[in-house]
Amino acid sequence: MRMKKYDIQDFDEYTCMYNSYLVLTGKSSHEELLEKDLGCAFIFNPTRKYVPMEDDVYDILIEYFNSIEKYEICKELRDSKTVAKLLINFQSF
Repeated sequence: MRMKKYDIQDFDEYTCMYNSYLVLTGKSSHEELLEKDLGCAFIFNPTRKYVPMEDDVYDILIEYFNSIEKYEICKELRDSKTVAKLLINFQSF
């Protein structure tokens, strides 16, 4: 399996952000996205357990989608972030 070689000019910011949104909200796994496109990108490492509040990817994505007026996606990200924080707090008991 060979990955495509990409130049920065080939980078698609929207797709990268959208892929990250799909993984964080549980709508898709990174494996499923990689099966469709070996060159897909994320703004975080999807193979590592993500902890909200450390390098808050949720906030970066919310800011990005807000700037392009995708408000429904912003709402889903806010809700997912809340659930993720609750799960982390619950697991620490």
